[in-house]
Amino acid sequence: MKLLGVEAPIAALCYLYLVLLLTPLACADGGDQVGSCEGDACAGVRRDDARPPATIEAAVSPPTPMSAFDSKVTFVVKTLDRADCVEELLVSLRARYPSARVIVADDGPLSPAAQPDDASPRSTRSAASRAGAEFMRMPRDAGLSASRNALVDRVGTEYFALLDDDFVFTEDTRIEKLMEVLDKRDDLDIVSGGLFTTEIEFYDYAGMIGVEGDAIRMRYGDYGPVPGFGPECKKVDVVANFFLARTAVVKKLRWDDSLKLGEHQDFFLRAKFAGVGVATCNDVKVFHKQIQDPSPEYRRMRMREFYFLRQMLQKHNLKRLIIYSGAVYAHID
Repeated sequence: MKLLGVEAPIAALCYLYLVLLLTPLACADGGDQVGSCEGDACAGVRRDDARPPATIEAAVSPPTPMSAFDSKVTFVVKTLDRADCVEELLVSLRARYPSARVIVADDGPLSPAAQPDDASPRSTRSAASRAGAEFMRMPRDAGLSASRNALVDRVGTEYFALLDDDFVFTEDTRIEKLMEVLDKRDDLDIVSGGLFTTEIEFYDYAGMIGVEGDAIRMRYGDYGPVPGFGPECKKVDVVANFFLARTAVVKKLRWDDSLKLGEHQDFFLRAKFAGVGVATCNDVKVFHKQIQDPSPEYRRMRMREFYFLRQMLQKHNLKRLIIYSGAVYAHID
């Protein structure tokens, strides 16, 4: 029996059928994406208005032979108590990569007074289990950095794919294309795709990062195309949190555990200083299903981003973070 063009056992087909019936159309609360288009940061996001309106499509094209893919790629997902988001992501992922290893880490619950109910069928653990994914219960509020480091520490494959929990795979989410780039280019260690939403047809968050005076400065631009991969793939410094990376390189680089949020610029600035090769391929895309009305507790936790961004600036002995639009996104008085 085939599932969306991919050989799959009857049990897997039954799982997907039931989940598609039961999964809500939207996630329960706000997004977990860092380095995405939010608030004033949206002012610098490039839009491809020439594209037709964005739509969510089922993943219908099979990737490269799964035995080869599975032996080289592990998917890792960080979430914060958002089982509905994780369910939807994993359903879409399994439609395209039915047997790849997937690891989910959750550092919820949101409320410090609550206890995680992993036995509940509505829990993140249960969502992961239904999709055949591994689950890691992190200490509450461990943060993005510590959770991602814990995830990567459990990866044994050559590459890992970093995902946010509010992504949905489509026919353009071709991780095998990113794998091909890393397979053929020894000078690259991280290669990303782009994102789209119902409001923005395409954004890739890719560009250049460096230190200018007392500031970390982000600029649009690139270092030219990746040889052999056409104009779609370009060398850059910084990309979105949707990328395939060499596991050994990131295990050495790591995220800064002290930065629970606001870790993005620190990670890629240190990657640049360490000589890590980064590229983006804008013909590989994932749908970013952002939610507009997060819970008050989630919003409170997210607003700590600016506290951690100031901590990040202090770490580098700098005073300002200037984003792509030219706006000062965070500063130290």
